[in-house]
Amino acid sequence: MLNVVDKVIGYFNPGKALSRMQDRHAFNSAVANQDVIERAYAAARVDRLSKNWRTSNRSADLELQDDADTIRARARDLVRNNAYARGIIRAKVRNIVGSGIKPQARVKKQNGEQNETFNELIEEVWDRFQRGADITGRQSFYEMQQTIISEVAEAGEILVQFVEVNDPARQIPFALELIDIDRLSDDELQINQENGNEIRRGVEIDSSGRTVAYWLYPYHPNDISSTRVTAVRRSAENFIHLFRPNRVGQTRGVSDFAPIVMWLKNLDKYMDNELKSSTVASCFSVAIKTIGAGSDGGITGSSSDDGKDANENPFEYLEPALVARLFPGEEIQTIDPSRHQSEAIAWLTLMQRAMGVGTGLSYERLTRDYSQTNYSSNRASDLEDRREFRMEQQWLIDHFCIPVWERFISLAVSNELEGMPEPFDFIANFHTWVAHEWQPPGWEWVDPLKEVTAIEKAVNMHLSTLAKETLKRDGSDWRSNIKQRGIEKTLIEKEIGIEDVDGEANQKNTEVKEPVAA
Repeated sequence: MLNVVDKVIGYFNPGKALSRMQDRHAFNSAVANQDVIERAYAAARVDRLSKNWRTSNRSADLELQDDADTIRARARDLVRNNAYARGIIRAKVRNIVGSGIKPQARVKKQNGEQNETFNELIEEVWDRFQRGADITGRQSFYEMQQTIISEVAEAGEILVQFVEVNDPARQIPFALELIDIDRLSDDELQINQENGNEIRRGVEIDSSGRTVAYWLYPYHPNDISSTRVTAVRRSAENFIHLFRPNRVGQTRGVSDFAPIVMWLKNLDKYMDNELKSSTVASCFSVAIKTIGAGSDGGITGSSSDDGKDANENPFEYLEPALVARLFPGEEIQTIDPSRHQSEAIAWLTLMQRAMGVGTGLSYERLTRDYSQTNYSSNRASDLEDRREFRMEQQWLIDHFCIPVWERFISLAVSNELEGMPEPFDFIANFHTWVAHEWQPPGWEWVDPLKEVTAIEKAVNMHLSTLAKETLKRDGSDWRSNIKQRGIEKTLIEKEIGIEDVDGEANQKNTEVKEPVAA
Protein backbone atom coordinates (compact mmCIF):
# COMPACT_ATOMS: atom_id res chain seq x y z
CA MET A 1 0.00 0.00 0.00
CA LEU A 2 1.22 3.50 -0.84
CA ASN A 3 2.17 5.72 2.07
CA VAL A 4 2.31 9.53 2.02
CA VAL A 5 5.98 9.59 0.93
CA ASP A 6 5.28 7.21 -1.97
CA LYS A 7 2.39 9.37 -3.13
CA VAL A 8 4.49 12.54 -3.06
CA ILE A 9 7.36 10.86 -4.93
CA GLY A 10 4.90 9.33 -7.38
CA TYR A 11 3.48 12.77 -8.14
CA PHE A 12 6.85 14.22 -9.17
CA ASN A 13 8.64 10.99 -10.28
CA PRO A 14 6.33 8.01 -11.05
CA GLY A 15 9.28 5.82 -12.09
CA LYS A 16 10.98 6.23 -8.73
CA ALA A 17 7.73 5.48 -6.90
CA LEU A 18 7.26 2.27 -8.91
CA SER A 19 10.82 1.18 -8.09
CA ARG A 20 10.13 1.72 -4.37
CA MET A 21 6.98 -0.43 -4.60
CA GLN A 22 8.88 -3.24 -6.33
CA ASP A 23 11.63 -3.15 -3.74
CA ARG A 24 9.09 -3.27 -0.91
CA HIS A 25 7.34 -6.30 -2.53
CA ALA A 26 10.68 -8.11 -2.84
CA PHE A 27 11.47 -7.36 0.80
CA ASN A 28 8.11 -8.74 1.99
CA SER A 29 8.63 -11.90 -0.09
CA ALA A 30 12.06 -12.39 1.45
CA VAL A 31 10.58 -12.11 4.93
CA ALA A 32 7.91 -14.69 4.04
CA ASN A 33 10.53 -17.03 2.59
CA GLN A 34 12.61 -16.66 5.71
CA ASP A 35 9.56 -17.77 7.71
CA VAL A 36 9.30 -20.85 5.49
CA ILE A 37 12.96 -21.72 5.91
CA GLU A 38 12.76 -21.43 9.68
CA ARG A 39 9.86 -23.91 10.04
CA ALA A 40 10.87 -27.11 11.83
CA TYR A 41 8.78 -29.34 9.56
CA ALA A 42 8.87 -29.08 5.79
CA ALA A 43 5.34 -30.56 5.82
CA ALA A 44 4.08 -27.31 7.37
CA ARG A 45 5.72 -25.08 4.77
CA VAL A 46 3.50 -22.48 3.15
CA ASP A 47 4.88 -21.33 -0.19
CA ARG A 48 3.61 -20.70 -3.68
CA LEU A 49 3.28 -24.45 -4.32
CA SER A 50 1.34 -25.27 -1.16
CA LYS A 51 -0.54 -22.07 -0.36
CA ASN A 52 -3.73 -23.45 -1.95
CA TRP A 53 -3.62 -26.54 0.30
CA ARG A 54 -6.15 -25.47 2.91
CA THR A 55 -6.52 -27.74 5.93
CA SER A 56 -8.05 -27.59 9.38
CA ASN A 57 -8.06 -29.71 12.52
CA ARG A 58 -11.74 -30.51 12.93
CA SER A 59 -13.33 -33.37 14.85
CA ALA A 60 -14.22 -36.60 13.07
CA ASP A 61 -17.96 -35.93 13.40
CA LEU A 62 -17.63 -32.40 12.05
CA GLU A 63 -15.68 -33.68 9.05
CA LEU A 64 -18.34 -36.31 8.35
CA GLN A 65 -21.29 -33.99 8.90
CA ASP A 66 -20.93 -32.27 5.54
CA ASP A 67 -19.40 -35.04 3.44
CA ALA A 68 -20.41 -38.52 4.61
CA ASP A 69 -23.84 -38.60 2.94
CA THR A 70 -22.41 -37.41 -0.38
CA ILE A 71 -19.62 -39.99 -0.23
CA ARG A 72 -22.16 -42.74 0.54
CA ALA A 73 -24.39 -41.76 -2.38
CA ARG A 74 -21.43 -41.65 -4.77
CA ALA A 75 -20.10 -44.99 -3.53
CA ARG A 76 -23.48 -46.62 -4.10
CA ASP A 77 -23.65 -45.17 -7.59
CA LEU A 78 -20.21 -46.58 -8.36
CA VAL A 79 -21.08 -50.03 -7.01
CA ARG A 80 -24.15 -50.05 -9.26
CA ASN A 81 -22.35 -48.92 -12.39
CA ASN A 82 -18.60 -49.48 -12.07
CA ALA A 83 -17.25 -53.00 -12.58
CA TYR A 84 -14.22 -52.46 -10.35
CA ALA A 85 -16.28 -51.01 -7.50
CA ARG A 86 -18.58 -54.01 -7.67
CA GLY A 87 -15.55 -56.30 -7.82
CA ILE A 88 -14.11 -54.75 -4.64
CA ILE A 89 -17.33 -55.49 -2.76
CA ARG A 90 -17.52 -59.06 -4.04
CA ALA A 91 -13.84 -59.71 -3.21
CA LYS A 92 -14.37 -58.56 0.39
CA VAL A 93 -17.55 -60.62 0.84
CA ARG A 94 -16.01 -63.68 -0.78
CA ASN A 95 -12.87 -63.68 1.33
CA ILE A 96 -14.13 -62.35 4.67
CA VAL A 97 -17.41 -64.27 4.98
CA GLY A 98 -17.57 -66.75 2.13
CA SER A 99 -20.21 -69.33 2.94
CA GLY A 100 -20.39 -68.05 6.53
CA ILE A 101 -18.47 -67.58 9.77
CA LYS A 102 -19.93 -70.41 11.84
CA PRO A 103 -20.03 -71.02 15.62
CA GLN A 104 -18.93 -74.10 17.53
CA ALA A 105 -20.04 -74.46 21.15
CA ARG A 106 -17.19 -75.03 23.62
CA VAL A 107 -19.04 -75.49 26.93
CA LYS A 108 -17.06 -77.59 29.42
CA LYS A 109 -18.04 -79.72 32.38
CA GLN A 110 -16.71 -79.05 35.85
CA ASN A 111 -13.93 -81.60 35.31
CA GLY A 112 -12.70 -79.63 32.29
CA GLU A 113 -13.94 -82.04 29.61
CA GLN A 114 -16.09 -80.83 26.73
CA ASN A 115 -19.83 -81.03 27.39
CA GLU A 116 -20.48 -82.78 24.10
CA THR A 117 -24.16 -83.40 24.83
CA PHE A 118 -24.97 -79.73 25.42
CA ASN A 119 -22.65 -78.53 22.65
CA GLU A 120 -24.28 -80.74 20.03
CA LEU A 121 -27.76 -79.79 21.24
CA ILE A 122 -27.19 -76.03 21.14
CA GLU A 123 -25.55 -76.26 17.72
CA GLU A 124 -28.63 -78.05 16.38
CA VAL A 125 -30.88 -75.34 17.85
CA TRP A 126 -28.61 -72.67 16.35
CA ASP A 127 -28.75 -74.26 12.92
CA ARG A 128 -32.54 -74.08 12.94
CA PHE A 129 -32.42 -70.47 14.15
CA GLN A 130 -29.85 -69.24 11.66
CA ARG A 131 -31.84 -70.46 8.66
CA GLY A 132 -34.58 -67.95 9.47
CA ALA A 133 -32.58 -65.38 11.40
CA ASP A 134 -33.76 -62.53 9.18
CA ILE A 135 -37.07 -61.07 10.37
CA THR A 136 -38.11 -60.69 6.70
CA GLY A 137 -37.42 -64.36 6.02
CA ARG A 138 -35.20 -63.51 3.05
CA GLN A 139 -31.78 -64.36 4.47
CA SER A 140 -30.06 -66.82 6.71
CA PHE A 141 -27.62 -65.63 9.39
CA TYR A 142 -24.64 -66.34 7.16
CA GLU A 143 -26.21 -64.45 4.26
CA MET A 144 -26.79 -61.55 6.63
CA GLN A 145 -23.05 -61.59 7.35
CA GLN A 146 -22.45 -61.12 3.62
CA THR A 147 -24.85 -58.19 3.48
CA ILE A 148 -23.22 -56.55 6.49
CA ILE A 149 -19.73 -56.71 4.97
CA SER A 150 -21.12 -55.35 1.70
CA GLU A 151 -23.00 -52.48 3.37
CA VAL A 152 -20.13 -51.48 5.67
CA ALA A 153 -17.74 -51.37 2.72
CA GLU A 154 -20.18 -49.46 0.51
CA ALA A 155 -22.13 -47.23 2.91
CA GLY A 156 -19.69 -47.22 5.82
CA GLU A 157 -22.16 -48.48 8.42
CA ILE A 158 -25.31 -50.51 9.09
CA LEU A 159 -27.70 -51.02 11.99
CA VAL A 160 -28.81 -54.42 13.29
CA GLN A 161 -31.83 -54.71 15.58
CA PHE A 162 -32.64 -57.59 17.94
CA VAL A 163 -36.32 -58.40 17.48
CA GLU A 164 -38.37 -60.65 19.74
CA VAL A 165 -41.18 -62.18 17.68
CA ASN A 166 -44.27 -64.12 18.70
CA ASP A 167 -44.15 -66.86 16.11
CA PRO A 168 -45.09 -70.47 17.06
CA ALA A 169 -42.99 -71.72 14.16
CA ARG A 170 -39.82 -70.40 15.78
CA GLN A 171 -38.16 -72.55 18.41
CA ILE A 172 -36.74 -69.35 19.92
CA PRO A 173 -38.83 -66.16 19.51
CA PHE A 174 -35.87 -64.16 18.28
CA ALA A 175 -34.88 -62.62 14.92
CA LEU A 176 -32.61 -59.97 13.47
CA GLU A 177 -33.46 -56.95 11.34
CA LEU A 178 -30.92 -55.22 9.11
CA ILE A 179 -31.65 -51.48 8.93
CA ASP A 180 -30.45 -49.29 6.07
CA ILE A 181 -28.29 -46.53 7.52
CA ASP A 182 -30.28 -43.99 5.48
CA ARG A 183 -33.03 -44.43 8.07
CA LEU A 184 -30.78 -42.91 10.72
CA SER A 185 -31.56 -39.20 11.07
CA ASP A 186 -29.02 -36.98 9.33
CA ASP A 187 -29.87 -33.81 11.24
CA GLU A 188 -26.98 -31.70 12.50
CA LEU A 189 -26.00 -31.53 16.16
CA GLN A 190 -29.03 -31.31 18.43
CA ILE A 191 -29.67 -31.53 22.17
CA ASN A 192 -32.18 -33.87 23.78
CA GLN A 193 -34.13 -31.45 25.95
CA GLU A 194 -35.21 -34.22 28.35
CA ASN A 195 -31.75 -35.40 29.42
CA GLY A 196 -29.28 -32.94 27.89
CA ASN A 197 -27.60 -35.58 25.70
CA GLU A 198 -26.10 -34.61 22.35
CA ILE A 199 -27.64 -36.07 19.18
CA ARG A 200 -25.03 -36.30 16.45
CA ARG A 201 -26.60 -37.13 13.09
CA GLY A 202 -29.10 -39.47 14.69
CA VAL A 203 -26.80 -40.97 17.35
CA GLU A 204 -27.56 -39.87 20.92
CA ILE A 205 -24.56 -40.01 23.24
CA ASP A 206 -24.24 -39.33 26.96
CA SER A 207 -21.58 -37.26 28.71
CA SER A 208 -19.03 -40.10 28.43
CA GLY A 209 -19.57 -40.50 24.68
CA ARG A 210 -21.43 -43.80 25.00
CA THR A 211 -24.31 -44.36 22.59
CA VAL A 212 -27.63 -44.53 24.45
CA ALA A 213 -30.19 -44.17 21.65
CA TYR A 214 -30.74 -43.88 17.91
CA TRP A 215 -33.12 -41.50 16.15
CA LEU A 216 -34.63 -43.54 13.33
CA TYR A 217 -37.12 -42.83 10.59
CA PRO A 218 -39.88 -45.49 10.61
CA TYR A 219 -39.03 -46.26 6.98
CA HIS A 220 -36.61 -45.07 4.31
CA PRO A 221 -37.12 -41.32 3.77
CA ASN A 222 -36.68 -41.72 0.00
CA ASP A 223 -38.67 -44.90 -0.58
CA ILE A 224 -41.27 -45.34 -3.33
CA SER A 225 -44.20 -44.66 -1.03
CA SER A 226 -42.42 -42.33 1.40
CA THR A 227 -43.91 -39.07 2.56
CA ARG A 228 -42.56 -36.61 5.09
CA VAL A 229 -41.28 -38.63 8.06
CA THR A 230 -40.12 -37.75 11.56
CA ALA A 231 -37.31 -39.57 13.38
CA VAL A 232 -38.28 -41.55 16.48
CA ARG A 233 -36.01 -42.22 19.46
CA ARG A 234 -35.10 -45.88 19.95
CA SER A 235 -33.06 -47.19 22.88
CA ALA A 236 -29.63 -48.51 21.89
CA GLU A 237 -30.14 -51.62 24.04
CA ASN A 238 -31.54 -53.69 21.16
CA PHE A 239 -29.28 -52.36 18.40
CA ILE A 240 -25.81 -53.01 17.06
CA HIS A 241 -24.27 -50.13 15.13
CA LEU A 242 -21.65 -51.67 12.89
CA PHE A 243 -18.94 -49.36 11.55
CA ARG A 244 -15.19 -49.02 11.85
CA PRO A 245 -14.16 -45.79 13.62
CA ASN A 246 -11.07 -44.28 12.03
CA ARG A 247 -10.66 -41.53 14.63
CA VAL A 248 -11.25 -41.01 18.32
CA GLY A 249 -14.72 -39.68 19.07
CA GLN A 250 -16.25 -40.79 15.78
CA THR A 251 -19.95 -41.73 16.10
CA ARG A 252 -20.79 -42.52 12.46
CA GLY A 253 -19.01 -44.48 9.76
CA VAL A 254 -17.72 -43.50 6.33
CA SER A 255 -17.59 -45.58 3.16
CA ASP A 256 -14.45 -47.61 2.42
CA PHE A 257 -14.57 -46.03 -1.03
CA ALA A 258 -13.88 -42.52 0.32
CA PRO A 259 -10.17 -42.47 -0.73
CA ILE A 260 -10.88 -43.85 -4.21
CA VAL A 261 -14.25 -42.40 -5.23
CA MET A 262 -12.63 -39.90 -7.58
CA TRP A 263 -10.20 -42.52 -8.89
CA LEU A 264 -13.09 -44.79 -9.81
CA LYS A 265 -15.07 -41.96 -11.39
CA ASN A 266 -12.07 -40.75 -13.37
CA LEU A 267 -11.43 -44.33 -14.46
CA ASP A 268 -15.00 -44.42 -15.79
CA LYS A 269 -14.40 -41.19 -17.71
CA TYR A 270 -11.04 -42.37 -19.01
CA MET A 271 -12.41 -45.70 -20.24
CA ASP A 272 -15.41 -43.96 -21.79
CA ASN A 273 -13.16 -41.51 -23.62
CA GLU A 274 -10.95 -44.32 -24.85
CA LEU A 275 -13.93 -46.27 -26.13
CA LYS A 276 -15.40 -43.22 -27.87
CA SER A 277 -12.05 -42.33 -29.40
CA SER A 278 -11.60 -45.88 -30.66
CA THR A 279 -15.15 -45.90 -32.01
CA VAL A 280 -14.66 -42.66 -33.88
CA ALA A 281 -11.30 -43.82 -35.21
CA SER A 282 -12.85 -47.05 -36.50
CA CYS A 283 -15.50 -45.09 -38.37
CA PHE A 284 -12.95 -43.98 -40.95
CA SER A 285 -11.19 -46.43 -43.19
CA VAL A 286 -10.76 -44.36 -46.35
CA ALA A 287 -11.82 -40.90 -47.53
CA ILE A 288 -12.36 -39.29 -50.91
CA LYS A 289 -9.87 -36.64 -51.98
CA THR A 290 -10.96 -34.31 -54.79
CA ILE A 291 -8.22 -33.78 -57.39
CA GLY A 292 -9.91 -31.21 -59.62
CA ALA A 293 -12.92 -29.02 -59.22
CA GLY A 294 -15.14 -32.09 -59.50
CA SER A 295 -18.85 -32.10 -58.96
CA ASP A 296 -20.55 -31.23 -55.74
CA GLY A 297 -20.74 -34.36 -53.56
CA GLY A 298 -18.51 -36.58 -51.43
CA ILE A 299 -18.81 -37.01 -47.69
CA THR A 300 -20.57 -33.73 -47.08
CA GLY A 301 -23.08 -34.26 -49.85
CA SER A 302 -24.47 -31.71 -52.26
CA SER A 303 -25.63 -28.32 -51.22
CA SER A 304 -28.52 -28.65 -53.61
CA ASP A 305 -29.85 -32.09 -52.65
CA ASP A 306 -31.24 -33.50 -49.40
CA GLY A 307 -27.82 -34.71 -48.21
CA LYS A 308 -28.49 -38.47 -48.69
CA ASP A 309 -26.92 -41.11 -50.91
CA ALA A 310 -28.65 -43.72 -53.02
CA ASN A 311 -29.23 -45.89 -49.90
CA GLU A 312 -30.91 -43.00 -48.04
CA ASN A 313 -27.95 -42.68 -45.68
CA PRO A 314 -27.03 -39.08 -44.79
CA PHE A 315 -23.59 -38.11 -46.03
CA GLU A 316 -22.58 -36.74 -42.62
CA TYR A 317 -23.18 -39.96 -40.66
CA LEU A 318 -20.32 -42.15 -39.40
CA GLU A 319 -20.12 -45.93 -39.06
CA PRO A 320 -17.25 -48.43 -38.76
CA ALA A 321 -15.34 -49.02 -42.02
CA LEU A 322 -17.17 -46.14 -43.77
CA VAL A 323 -16.28 -45.58 -47.42
CA ALA A 324 -17.68 -42.45 -49.08
CA ARG A 325 -19.08 -42.39 -52.64
CA LEU A 326 -16.64 -41.54 -55.50
CA PHE A 327 -17.34 -38.78 -58.00
CA PRO A 328 -15.46 -38.02 -61.20
CA GLY A 329 -12.12 -36.36 -60.45
CA GLU A 330 -11.84 -37.91 -56.93
CA GLU A 331 -9.43 -40.48 -55.46
CA ILE A 332 -9.32 -42.67 -52.31
CA GLN A 333 -7.02 -41.72 -49.40
CA THR A 334 -6.55 -44.08 -46.43
CA ILE A 335 -6.99 -42.63 -42.92
CA ASP A 336 -4.78 -44.01 -40.13
CA PRO A 337 -5.81 -42.68 -36.68
CA SER A 338 -2.52 -44.02 -35.18
CA ARG A 339 -3.93 -44.77 -31.72
CA HIS A 340 -1.42 -46.33 -29.32
CA GLN A 341 -3.16 -48.50 -26.72
CA SER A 342 0.01 -49.36 -24.81
CA GLU A 343 -0.10 -46.04 -22.93
CA ALA A 344 -3.75 -46.60 -22.01
CA ILE A 345 -2.94 -50.03 -20.57
CA ALA A 346 -0.08 -48.66 -18.45
CA TRP A 347 -2.22 -45.85 -17.09
CA LEU A 348 -5.11 -48.23 -16.39
CA THR A 349 -2.78 -50.56 -14.47
CA LEU A 350 -1.50 -47.66 -12.37
CA MET A 351 -5.06 -46.62 -11.46
CA GLN A 352 -6.01 -50.19 -10.56
CA ARG A 353 -3.02 -50.54 -8.26
CA ALA A 354 -3.93 -47.28 -6.53
CA MET A 355 -7.52 -48.46 -6.03
CA GLY A 356 -6.26 -51.74 -4.59
CA VAL A 357 -4.02 -49.94 -2.09
CA GLY A 358 -6.92 -47.70 -1.07
CA THR A 359 -9.22 -50.62 -0.31
CA GLY A 360 -6.74 -53.10 1.16
CA LEU A 361 -6.72 -55.44 -1.83
CA SER A 362 -3.81 -56.57 -3.95
CA TYR A 363 -3.78 -55.74 -7.65
CA GLU A 364 -4.22 -59.41 -8.53
CA ARG A 365 -7.26 -59.89 -6.31
CA LEU A 366 -8.83 -56.66 -7.53
CA THR A 367 -8.38 -57.33 -11.25
CA ARG A 368 -8.23 -61.16 -11.30
CA ASP A 369 -5.09 -60.73 -13.40
CA TYR A 370 -2.42 -63.26 -12.36
CA SER A 371 -0.54 -63.22 -15.66
CA GLN A 372 2.48 -61.40 -14.19
CA THR A 373 2.90 -63.54 -11.04
CA ASN A 374 4.82 -66.67 -10.12
CA TYR A 375 4.37 -68.93 -7.11
CA SER A 376 6.43 -66.78 -4.74
CA SER A 377 4.87 -63.44 -5.70
CA ASN A 378 1.37 -64.90 -5.73
CA ARG A 379 1.87 -66.41 -2.28
CA ALA A 380 3.27 -63.16 -0.87
CA SER A 381 0.30 -61.27 -2.30
CA ASP A 382 -2.16 -63.80 -0.85
CA LEU A 383 -0.58 -63.69 2.60
CA GLU A 384 -0.81 -59.90 2.70
CA ASP A 385 -4.46 -60.00 1.64
CA ARG A 386 -5.24 -62.65 4.24
CA ARG A 387 -3.86 -60.47 7.04
CA GLU A 388 -6.33 -57.81 5.97
CA PHE A 389 -9.20 -60.30 5.74
CA ARG A 390 -8.45 -61.80 9.18
CA MET A 391 -8.71 -58.34 10.73
CA GLU A 392 -12.10 -57.89 9.06
CA GLN A 393 -13.23 -61.35 10.18
CA GLN A 394 -12.28 -60.69 13.79
CA TRP A 395 -14.05 -57.32 13.69
CA LEU A 396 -17.25 -58.99 12.46
CA ILE A 397 -16.97 -61.73 15.09
CA ASP A 398 -16.39 -59.33 17.98
CA HIS A 399 -19.02 -56.75 17.10
CA PHE A 400 -21.77 -58.85 15.50
CA CYS A 401 -21.44 -62.61 15.87
CA ILE A 402 -20.64 -62.80 19.59
CA PRO A 403 -23.44 -60.41 20.70
CA VAL A 404 -25.95 -62.39 18.61
CA TRP A 405 -24.76 -65.73 20.05
CA GLU A 406 -25.01 -64.46 23.64
CA ARG A 407 -28.52 -63.07 23.05
CA PHE A 408 -29.49 -66.36 21.36
CA ILE A 409 -28.30 -68.51 24.31
CA SER A 410 -29.95 -66.19 26.83
CA LEU A 411 -33.32 -66.45 25.09
CA ALA A 412 -32.97 -70.23 24.76
CA VAL A 413 -32.54 -70.40 28.55
CA SER A 414 -35.28 -67.89 29.40
CA ASN A 415 -37.74 -69.77 27.17
CA GLU A 416 -36.88 -72.99 29.07
CA LEU A 417 -35.81 -74.90 25.98
CA GLU A 418 -35.22 -78.58 26.70
CA GLY A 419 -31.64 -79.34 27.69
CA MET A 420 -30.84 -75.77 28.74
CA PRO A 421 -29.38 -74.98 32.20
CA GLU A 422 -31.45 -73.50 34.99
CA PRO A 423 -31.73 -69.68 34.76
CA PHE A 424 -29.96 -69.16 38.12
CA ASP A 425 -27.09 -71.45 37.10
CA PHE A 426 -26.88 -69.73 33.70
CA ILE A 427 -26.66 -66.26 35.21
CA ALA A 428 -24.12 -67.33 37.83
CA ASN A 429 -21.93 -69.08 35.23
CA PHE A 430 -22.77 -66.98 32.16
CA HIS A 431 -19.36 -67.15 30.49
CA THR A 432 -19.18 -70.91 30.99
CA TRP A 433 -22.51 -71.53 29.23
CA VAL A 434 -21.89 -69.15 26.31
CA ALA A 435 -18.35 -70.40 25.62
CA HIS A 436 -17.87 -70.95 21.89
CA GLU A 437 -15.59 -70.32 18.92
CA TRP A 438 -16.30 -68.86 15.50
CA GLN A 439 -14.80 -70.59 12.51
CA PRO A 440 -14.15 -68.26 9.57
CA PRO A 441 -13.78 -69.78 6.10
CA GLY A 442 -10.25 -70.72 5.14
CA TRP A 443 -8.40 -70.29 1.88
CA GLU A 444 -7.30 -72.85 -0.67
CA TRP A 445 -3.64 -73.65 -1.09
CA VAL A 446 -1.63 -72.05 -3.87
CA ASP A 447 0.56 -75.17 -4.24
CA PRO A 448 -0.99 -78.08 -2.27
CA LEU A 449 2.14 -80.26 -2.16
CA LYS A 450 4.39 -77.50 -0.85
CA GLU A 451 1.76 -76.31 1.61
CA VAL A 452 1.07 -79.79 3.05
CA THR A 453 4.79 -80.50 3.44
CA ALA A 454 5.31 -77.20 5.26
CA ILE A 455 2.31 -77.82 7.54
CA GLU A 456 3.47 -81.34 8.38
CA LYS A 457 6.90 -80.09 9.39
CA ALA A 458 5.48 -77.19 11.40
CA VAL A 459 3.16 -79.47 13.39
CA ASN A 460 5.82 -82.14 13.97
CA MET A 461 8.31 -79.50 15.16
CA HIS A 462 5.65 -78.00 17.49
CA LEU A 463 5.72 -74.66 15.64
CA SER A 464 2.00 -74.94 14.99
CA THR A 465 -0.96 -77.12 15.92
CA LEU A 466 -3.43 -79.25 14.02
CA ALA A 467 -6.23 -76.99 15.23
CA LYS A 468 -4.60 -73.83 13.83
CA GLU A 469 -3.70 -75.38 10.49
CA THR A 470 -7.16 -76.90 10.02
CA LEU A 471 -8.72 -73.55 10.78
CA LYS A 472 -6.51 -71.77 8.25
CA ARG A 473 -7.21 -74.41 5.62
CA ASP A 474 -11.00 -74.39 5.41
CA GLY A 475 -12.31 -73.17 8.76
CA SER A 476 -13.39 -76.65 9.85
CA ASP A 477 -13.01 -78.22 13.30
CA TRP A 478 -10.01 -80.49 13.73
CA ARG A 479 -11.91 -82.68 16.23
CA SER A 480 -14.65 -83.27 13.69
CA ASN A 481 -12.05 -84.17 11.10
CA ILE A 482 -10.45 -86.74 13.40
CA LYS A 483 -13.82 -88.25 14.31
CA GLN A 484 -14.84 -88.46 10.68
CA ARG A 485 -11.50 -89.99 9.74
CA GLY A 486 -12.00 -92.64 12.46
CA ILE A 487 -15.44 -93.49 11.07
CA GLU A 488 -14.00 -93.82 7.56
CA LYS A 489 -11.13 -96.06 8.72
CA THR A 490 -13.52 -98.32 10.64
CA LEU A 491 -15.78 -98.62 7.60
CA ILE A 492 -12.84 -99.41 5.31
CA GLU A 493 -11.42 -102.06 7.63
CA LYS A 494 -14.67 -103.80 8.56
CA GLU A 495 -16.83 -103.49 5.49
CA ILE A 496 -14.34 -103.56 2.63
CA GLY A 497 -11.49 -105.53 4.15
CA ILE A 498 -8.72 -102.97 3.60
CA GLU A 499 -6.38 -102.14 6.41
CA ASP A 500 -4.99 -98.59 6.53
CA VAL A 501 -1.39 -98.68 7.75
CA ASP A 502 0.67 -95.46 7.77
CA GLY A 503 -1.53 -93.97 5.10
CA GLU A 504 -1.16 -96.96 2.71
CA ALA A 505 -4.10 -99.23 2.00
CA ASN A 506 -3.20 -102.95 2.00
CA GLN A 507 -5.55 -105.75 1.08
CA LYS A 508 -6.12 -108.15 3.98
CA ASN A 509 -4.94 -111.69 3.53
CA THR A 510 -8.18 -113.47 2.72
CA GLU A 511 -6.53 -116.61 1.28
CA VAL A 512 -8.23 -119.81 2.52
CA LYS A 513 -5.63 -122.30 3.79
CA GLU A 514 -5.89 -126.01 3.05
CA PRO A 515 -6.39 -128.22 6.13
CA VAL A 516 -3.23 -129.93 7.32
CA ALA A 517 -3.33 -133.71 6.90
CA ALA A 518 -3.17 -135.80 10.05
